[in-house]
Amino acid sequence: MKNPYEDIFEPEEIHVPRGIGRVALVVFLLVCTIPPLWRNAAELFDGDEATVAPVEMALTGKDLREGNLTARLRELEGKIEDAAFTDLPRRSLQELMTDSIGQGNVKTLIGDDGWLFLRPAVRAMTSTGPLDPPALGVASDPNLKKWRRALPAILQFGEDLKERGVELLFVPIPVKPMIYPEMIAGESLADGPLRHPDQQEFYAKLREAGIGVVDLVDPLWKMKKDGDVYMKQDTHWRPRAMERVAEILAEEVKSRSWFAEVEADSPKFEVVESEREHIGDLVEQLGLPEGSELYSPEGVVVRRVLDKETGEPVKSDEGAEVVLLGDSFTNIFHDASIGFGENAEEEAKPIGAGLAQHLASKLGSAIDVIARNGSASTAVRKDFARRFDDEVRAKKIVIWTVAARDVLYTPKLGTGNEVVWEDVVWNPLQKPESTEKPGLGDGEILVEATLSKDGKGPIGDPKSVPYQDAIFEMIWESAEAIEGEGLSELDGQIVVKSWGFKKKEMTAASRIEEGKRYRFRVQLADAVDGVSTAQGKPLGRLENDFSLIGLDFYFAEEFEEVE
Repeated sequence: MKNPYEDIFEPEEIHVPRGIGRVALVVFLLVCTIPPLWRNAAELFDGDEATVAPVEMALTGKDLREGNLTARLRELEGKIEDAAFTDLPRRSLQELMTDSIGQGNVKTLIGDDGWLFLRPAVRAMTSTGPLDPPALGVASDPNLKKWRRALPAILQFGEDLKERGVELLFVPIPVKPMIYPEMIAGESLADGPLRHPDQQEFYAKLREAGIGVVDLVDPLWKMKKDGDVYMKQDTHWRPRAMERVAEILAEEVKSRSWFAEVEADSPKFEVVESEREHIGDLVEQLGLPEGSELYSPEGVVVRRVLDKETGEPVKSDEGAEVVLLGDSFTNIFHDASIGFGENAEEEAKPIGAGLAQHLASKLGSAIDVIARNGSASTAVRKDFARRFDDEVRAKKIVIWTVAARDVLYTPKLGTGNEVVWEDVVWNPLQKPESTEKPGLGDGEILVEATLSKDGKGPIGDPKSVPYQDAIFEMIWESAEAIEGEGLSELDGQIVVKSWGFKKKEMTAASRIEEGKRYRFRVQLADAVDGVSTAQGKPLGRLENDFSLIGLDFYFAEEFEEVE
């Protein structure tokens, strides 16, 4: 029987002349020996330990018993990569390898004609697939055995929505290897799009359960004859492909009998073209030296969807009957922090040219949008499930867009790329009659509070995701307003968001400690641009503790420990 998961890409063969091999060996030995010698010399002569990043961590028997060995080793690897003595040699060696032999790294695969691909997405296309789990032995990482596959989570979410009278439309976004396989494997795969052997059966199982599925592979493949569909140096699609998908989704929604009754009282739309450019997240993940000239920014023409009256990008409307859940494929061309902002100063301001804005424009009505970069598999559903029960039941349809690679990942690829598939806990509470909250507007208040035990949400590894910024959430107790008014609290508890890392650098906020008391200034998170779309994982305790549902979410950046 032929292996259905046989690798469809030709194996790479690299032939290196003997002379070049010797030079490479010498360079390798220098890279291994010079950095630690340099570090020791710096410590000996400068006596300034602050200039040298320490690499200290002990592995314990407890790590082995609790199955934390892999995580601890990754932590150690991260500490080594962050050390000052490894950064420049690593980046310089990567530039040399990329320029001389076209070698990428664990995240970026270099294809033909300047095309770059997300390596985990390519591996997902040739892995065992979403239906039959791979055999895991007794020596396998315990975390792999705990990892849940996509199908049960999607089916359960569809059933949960059906019980509440809401339709689910599942939209797997094709990844670049599906549309451009010939740029990896050559002309042998140029005749049609690439699909994983399990894809069609996977979608069929969803449809059998009453979940609508929009397969975008063929429409995007057909667009290739008129121009590029995806960017060469970025994971994401080009604006023309994204707008075509918005049209397809709008047609789906408009075909529902209830759509004729949707009130089109949303703002009048105005579409304005704007030229933007960005180096691409796949180039960023190569980790080349700052100022490297191997790649130039890639330009696009985006069409911004603006409110005619205000001139601002169209905003999400929580009262809309159409909900869009998504990730960076939704946020690209809207969230400037992941690229295509006009300049560094504009990163916090929304662009307004993303999938959600164009879908609203083609529907002629505002929509409800929950989109988190890198978190479409679970986090966005949990955000939606926290809504009041009557608010959820008032919806007509949930359009859930997910990068198709997330569906296809094996446990190893899924855990390695921080993709999880979990069921959500639905908020059973009804919306209170009085929704008036003591808002802060654009103002701030000074707060003193203690970070709860287990109250600090997880922060992702900036090296494992293609995003510059990430947020995390914290629960604070014994909160007091020192200056200002308008603090909404429940038994002295408040929920605060902050940046875990910015521009791939961990923040001071990421290092605050549980059980300690701090003083900080907060404002409502909804008033801070970029916070709602930045990648981040929701706090586990919040997902099940509905006593906290009534709390406002605040945002803070600087924390001062109180003695």
